[in-house]
Amino acid sequence: MRKLLCFIVTMCLLSSSMTWAVDDEFVVVGYLPDYRIAGITYAQVNGVTHLVYFSVKPPVDGQLSENPVPATTLAKLHELKEKAGCRLLLCVGGWGRSDGFAKLTSSADTQTRFVQGLANYCRANGFSGVDYDWEHPKGASELAAYVGLICETKRVLHPLNMEVTVAQAGWQDLGKQAYEQVDRIHLMAYDQDYPQSTLAKSISEVDRLQQWGCPAGKIALGVPFYGRNRSRESKTYSELVSSQPIDPSVNEIDGFAFNGKDLIRSKTQAARDRGLAGIMIWELAQDSPREEASLLKAVNAN
Repeated sequence: MRKLLCFIVTMCLLSSSMTWAVDDEFVVVGYLPDYRIAGITYAQVNGVTHLVYFSVKPPVDGQLSENPVPATTLAKLHELKEKAGCRLLLCVGGWGRSDGFAKLTSSADTQTRFVQGLANYCRANGFSGVDYDWEHPKGASELAAYVGLICETKRVLHPLNMEVTVAQAGWQDLGKQAYEQVDRIHLMAYDQDYPQSTLAKSISEVDRLQQWGCPAGKIALGVPFYGRNRSRESKTYSELVSSQPIDPSVNEIDGFAFNGKDLIRSKTQAARDRGLAGIMIWELAQDSPREEASLLKAVNAN
């Protein structure tokens, strides 16, 4: 355990000398859920600019636990971060993990306590910023509270050279104030009606977000590394192509619509052509371990 803690401290000191933003950088943001940490390999993160650890549940009382990320997990994250040369973000919330947001943001005291605790934890443990994923605020009051949380987090984190990002569903407008405050929106441009996440559907969601007031340069276009069928069942991309010869033009296998390599390349090129911030991936461990099939390599081929 002592060696593990020394490793973590060393990685944190190294990260403190790194800056988190490059003005003209095309970002490749990859989410990595806690339940995938054990099996993830360096090859599956090689090429990302931002690795997002998913996730910490928002505490209703605003008191962040002393070790929200287990020590062994933190060590693995820093090992991946060092090898990939990327930045590490801490995600708060997400699908099935957002229940605490409403109570957390209902009081200025709990919100302030949480943001300060979050900043202290990130600074002490080598995270370069925070990614919020409230799925989903209900009504105008919760949406306003969410914007308030984003503003407070920016106020505290930006002087520490940390960024604030938000994962956003394509159908939900967070409002112009939120778009002004965040450093980047991770647009979840998938899970539409079958076939999900076509190029046309993705561009339509980007257009709508820009119409709501989000600058193109703050939008990271989300792409799925999984497929869905008409019954809304899902399979990872790795599962879908595990026994298949790789045809980069194919976007459907056994009734599951997904993004093949050609479509991923087209989306990446569209993001570049439109001046978007980059590409966001849900999620890295769903990629194929076969180099010739890898979607992450397709993203970085552009």
